[in-house]
Amino acid sequence: MKLSQLKILDAIVSSQSLKQAAEKCHKTQPALTMAMQKLEQDIGFTLIDRSGYRLKLTPAGERFYKQAKRVLSGCDELDKISSTLALGYEPSICIAYEQLAGDQRISQLFGNVIQQFPRTQFKIVGGSRFQAVEKLAKGEVDIGIGPWFDIFHASGDFQSVLLKPIDVILVASPKILANGRTTLTSDELDDIPCLTLKPTELPFDDEKLSFAKGSQVVMVEELATLRSLLLQGVGWGLAAKHVCKTELENGDLVQIRLSDDEDQFQSELRAFRSNRNFYGPVASAIWQGLQELY
Repeated sequence: MKLSQLKILDAIVSSQSLKQAAEKCHKTQPALTMAMQKLEQDIGFTLIDRSGYRLKLTPAGERFYKQAKRVLSGCDELDKISSTLALGYEPSICIAYEQLAGDQRISQLFGNVIQQFPRTQFKIVGGSRFQAVEKLAKGEVDIGIGPWFDIFHASGDFQSVLLKPIDVILVASPKILANGRTTLTSDELDDIPCLTLKPTELPFDDEKLSFAKGSQVVMVEELATLRSLLLQGVGWGLAAKHVCKTELENGDLVQIRLSDDEDQFQSELRAFRSNRNFYGPVASAIWQGLQELY
């Protein structure tokens, strides 16, 4: 069994297409087929079900692949440790910074660390609706910053630091509320479309994780699109109070209160990282700075 075979298996599983996997591995399709046949011959059982249009793992293949992912993750982490020890700092670092988390102090911290480590390449990716946690669970980023719920611990071995509480409320444009009424019943709210962000691939996150019960649901991918549709009066939605503070103050949005049900709750803005990863001086400087911000 070779590490290169496990990498090919990972490419096939993640793309579900031999052609895409070949492009990802920079090899020909016949070369990938031969590599998988040789691996299956060596281990004594079939990994991939080739009977359908899409390639998929056999039951035995799923168990094998789960362990193979751990091996590949360990190798990636070993490469990162080696690079850091050789250079004295990380050659690159990736941070998932959700739009909801926008804060001048966090941006200033990033600026200070970037100046402190001029040889490190920084990649800061955005996202919304728990995408920072999703990217961290997949090993795509080193540190995530975004909304946090205790259930996120089910997605990985994380440690986190509280940055600040988040008040989540129901908001809408006053133009879609009859007679300007901001206090409604749950049934009245159900008559108005609900705007919500597209669920992530986290196991607990789906269309059922929504405050909407009987409302028509309009699903969008970006927070900016959600904000625009709210202002246009397309429907109501859940929003962090600090994010829509200006719109609430000038009357472009209003807070909806329910006379017969809960209409607001509290979440937390946290920074989080995996307990299983090695962190060099750059990631450590960012983490220490986040701990000292609030």
